[in-house]
Amino acid sequence: MAIKSAILLVLIFLGSYANSNDNNCNLSHVLDTDQNPQAILDQQEFSAYQELLYDYFTDLMAQDEEMSNLIEDHFGTNNPTIVNFLIQQIDPIGLAIGTFKQHFTLEETRQIVAFHTSDVGRKFGNLFPLVLQDYKQALDLKIQHIHLAITAVVLKKEKADNA
Repeated sequence: MAIKSAILLVLIFLGSYANSNDNNCNLSHVLDTDQNPQAILDQQEFSAYQELLYDYFTDLMAQDEEMSNLIEDHFGTNNPTIVNFLIQQIDPIGLAIGTFKQHFTLEETRQIVAFHTSDVGRKFGNLFPLVLQDYKQALDLKIQHIHLAITAVVLKKEKADNA
C-alpha cells in the first residue's frame, strides 16, 4: 500500500507540474521505447494510420469511461488532472494505432473506419454488446435443451436395460 501511495504522490506532482506549467510532461524517455508504437513504425506510415484513426479513437474515448476506470483501478485516483496526465503517458490512441498496424493494412483500416463511422456502423457498435448478450442467452438455452434431451434418452435407455 505504501508503494501505491508513493506512486500517487509522484503522479500528483507530475500532473500538477504538467498542468500548471502548461508543459507536455511526457515520461516516454524513461519508458522502454520498444513499447512505443512510434518507435516501431516509421513516421510516415504511423502518420497515415494516425490520420485515419485519431479522430475515431478520440471520439470513442470521449464516450467511454473504461480508460478512467482502468487508471483508477491501477493507480487509485480519479483526479481529473492526474487521469489526463496518465492518459497522455499511456497514449491509448498511439497504442491502438500500433495494434491496428499489426493486424490490418492501411486500406483495410480505411474500410473499417468507414464502416464504423457510417450510420449502420455506429448502430452496430451501439447494439453489438446487446446482440452478443442475446446470442449467448440463446446459445445457453439451446445447450440446456440438448442436454435435457440427451439426458432423457440416456435415462430411457438405462430404464430399458434394467427392466
